Amino acid sequence: MPRHIPLPAYARKPGSPVHPFPHQISMRALEFLQGATFYPAFVDVAVGLYRDSTPDMTENLRHAFMTVGMSQDTWDLSIDALGKYLAYFPSPVFQVALVEGLSNWDWYVGKLGKFIEFARQHGPKPVLAKAIERNLPLIPLCSFSDQIHILDEASGNTLRIPITFLNDVNEMVLVRNLGVHCQWEVTAHYLKSTKTIGWSLGDVREFDKNELETWRAALYGLIRVTSRHFADMYSKVPDFDPYKHS
Repeated sequence: MPRHIPLPAYARKPGSPVHPFPHQISMRALEFLQGATFYPAFVDVAVGLYRDSTPDMTENLRHAFMTVGMSQDTWDLSIDALGKYLAYFPSPVFQVALVEGLSNWDWYVGKLGKFIEFARQHGPKPVLAKAIERNLPLIPLCSFSDQIHILDEASGNTLRIPITFLNDVNEMVLVRNLGVHCQWEVTAHYLKSTKTIGWSLGDVREFDKNELETWRAALYGLIRVTSRHFADMYSKVPDFDPYKHS
């Protein structure tokens, strides 16, 4: 059965000074961001508790895989590969949280771009270059810097985002791209683009829970700032359903 990601209920009262839709997608994005960062940590702790409470954890796991059809040779190969993977790359828990966090941002900014495209037909319509106007509904496919540029232009250059948010999320994006495209190895492009220090070409770009939390907080703040701005800017436009206006 096909499903939609449900948006939180938000009653729009007559004369409300804000449009509900930006708040709805921001609430959903922030909830999913919290879940995305907690889920891998939850699994990591659960695995640790299982490991510590079960003397024969590895044998029990091997037996479970054998039960569903894995051969001993495949098990041995997989365990060897897993050991090498864990030794050379950042924590899989942090990797998942990083990638999923930015996935939530792209989902949110995509819905926001479609809302702005719709709202411009009924409310304030700052002048946009044709290329930017065409990219509003395609904004998740744009680079992070282009996404912010599009939102700022769509606001009439009135969007005020703290530079710390932009710098932290930009670093988050740079590191995500290393993981997705380069197996976390530092590239010349990363060294040219990052504001961090201490990395050399070919290093594995590791990060810890403190850096991940800094990025999560910046992403959280960025969603709040942008949703509030466009909810205020387009408070008087009609209700918007992203699945009916595409």
